[in-house]
Amino acid sequence: MRTPLALILSLASLLAVPAHAQLSPDQYQAEKKRISAAYKADRKACGAMEKQARKVCETDLKARRKVARAELDASVNSGGRAQNKLHKTQAKATLDVALQKCKALDGAHERQCKRDARAAHDLSTTGPSAPRERRS
Repeated sequence: MRTPLALILSLASLLAVPAHAQLSPDQYQAEKKRISAAYKADRKACGAMEKQARKVCETDLKARRKVARAELDASVNSGGRAQNKLHKTQAKATLDVALQKCKALDGAHERQCKRDARAAHDLSTTGPSAPRERRS
């Protein structure tokens, strides 16, 4: 079985930002429709899975849809705000999928999996930092 951190990193590599050219309004709308159509088509495949696998599949598809929409917005709005939103969306999507996968585990393994997922999320959103000192 792969570790939760390996799962998180593998999903993060799938969510990498592709380079986009500036889109016209018609192209933007067509791309939004393509994203929705792909989500609906892929969601049907999740329906044939068992309960927990279906939940993971659906969570993964929702995460991919959110990231695809954020990438689309970032391609239209090239400013720092759109890039920041994209980065946060990618990190949140990775966390959501990892937490859903943790639910398949039980007891202490589930708790540790969730801790690892949240730690990876915190690291990806804030970066490495020195431990904070407590004030007395």
